[in-house]
Amino acid sequence: MADVFLIAGINQTLNILLDRISIEQVLTSAVDTCSFSIKNHKPSEGDEVIVEIDGVRVFGGIVDIVKLSKTTGIHIWDVDCQDYTYQLDRKLVVETYENMTANQIVKDILIKYGQGFTGDHIRPGAPTVQYIVFDYLRPSECFKKLADYCGWDWYVDYYRDVWFFNPATDSSVVPSLVDSSFPLRNLKHTIDTQGLRNRVYVRGGTMLSDPFVYEIKADGAARIWTLPHKPHNLSLTTSSMSVRVGIENVDDEALADYLVNYQEKYVKASSQTATLPSGATLTFAYQYDIDIITMVEDLQSQQGIAAVQGGDGVYEHVITNNKLFTVEAAEAAGLADLKAFSNPRVKGSLDTEMPGITPGQLLHMQLPNLGISGIYIVQSVTLTPLTPDQWTYHIEYGGRLLGIPDLLRAVISAQDNVDVNNTARLNKFVYGAESVTVTDQLATTEVPLPFMVEVSYDILLDPATISRVTVNATSGCVFLLIPTNPSVALPQVVYRVSTNFGGQYGSWIPAPVGGTLEVSSNPGVYVSIQSNVGSCRVIQQKKAYDQSWIVCSGVVV
Repeated sequence: MADVFLIAGINQTLNILLDRISIEQVLTSAVDTCSFSIKNHKPSEGDEVIVEIDGVRVFGGIVDIVKLSKTTGIHIWDVDCQDYTYQLDRKLVVETYENMTANQIVKDILIKYGQGFTGDHIRPGAPTVQYIVFDYLRPSECFKKLADYCGWDWYVDYYRDVWFFNPATDSSVVPSLVDSSFPLRNLKHTIDTQGLRNRVYVRGGTMLSDPFVYEIKADGAARIWTLPHKPHNLSLTTSSMSVRVGIENVDDEALADYLVNYQEKYVKASSQTATLPSGATLTFAYQYDIDIITMVEDLQSQQGIAAVQGGDGVYEHVITNNKLFTVEAAEAAGLADLKAFSNPRVKGSLDTEMPGITPGQLLHMQLPNLGISGIYIVQSVTLTPLTPDQWTYHIEYGGRLLGIPDLLRAVISAQDNVDVNNTARLNKFVYGAESVTVTDQLATTEVPLPFMVEVSYDILLDPATISRVTVNATSGCVFLLIPTNPSVALPQVVYRVSTNFGGQYGSWIPAPVGGTLEVSSNPGVYVSIQSNVGSCRVIQQKKAYDQSWIVCSGVVV
């Protein structure tokens, strides 16, 4: 059985029922599937499933459906899985792109909407997309539209990597030879010539011609001139002088020299423009609509059919699609039809135990004894276990590639199959976490305080150190002079007063030791006190509030 059968990262190989495993691999963007039954363990929807055989990964995807199939005895669950396309389509794409290559658009969508997926195999060189709108489409639908647009293809591999490539030039798997030595059984091979064609005419819409010049000679009276075509991008010169051309009933006539009517195919002079004199030359340069019709053919198919049936071997067919707006788009549509129908339809299948064949790979069939010879493409491979150590590969192949409509389909016009309203408004919701960082910054400026600070003192005056206290007594204060040792003679304390903020003091005056020294409130009054003999404690007390209020116009405690 499988070397590894991982479910949610845990190897559940021993719990997988051998006879109920089926893995179907299909072409490119079609979704691969895996179904199995498991005992003892119930997987959850959304679990990742990885299957490897002999070290080769043959499936990678997500559990889609889990159903309980047996409840008696051992519990058994039937499980269906899809490849990683299921997970790629979690989000919806709301985008508009102009003048970007298809591979650039695929990368942009993958970056914005395909978290967890890589784009290592998005090939460069895809055609430029002129204009395309994705209005709430899943990424897989967007990739399909882009692949259809340029004739490329895409798929998600079993390692979450998105492939976007040109199948005509990018073949990652070599052809496999199926001859008499190839181990096969249950071979079925049918051929159908219905719908055969190898020359295809394509009738598209219209496109603009190359610039066309049309000249008229004025007759001196005419003011309206009819053009032979419905003009586009019109310019006009009169006698080699450029003039302003507006649109009739759209532009302001006063701002234009001449007015063009695109529907009626004429140009007329504005009311303020003088009539051209006879012989003057009007030169009109413009583009006009031309029908798109082209033809493509498969000469090799014609020669092969002629060799078998006789004649020229030509089978003709016509495609009509008015949404093809360039010759290149029409030719690409014709070539896509030739790829599907230029050879008889071949459909076949076979069973083998030979590993290594994958969808999209070419089978070179060389079985002349069975009347089979040719190169065909593998459309699907279904894996089922034959024994615990061997797998059976059921291979379906075809020569016309029918049944897989996305394969190699080169519809090169952005307008094909989808009508786009260029003025449509797309409402796109953008989600995210917003954060705000707030910081505090304190700016300080030193300024003078709008009030006076008064300081009270409690100081010991000692004559040994000639200590002295000088106090700003502007608002008035009371000094208490307390002897430190009343049992001995009172200390001799003197004081002096300055009335100019301490700039000049008067004579020393004996202070009333044991009593109070009161200083009235006067601006600029400073008092200096010192003890000449003995120690004395000096306590300064502020005067009453009313006195401070008078001096300072306010008091704060």
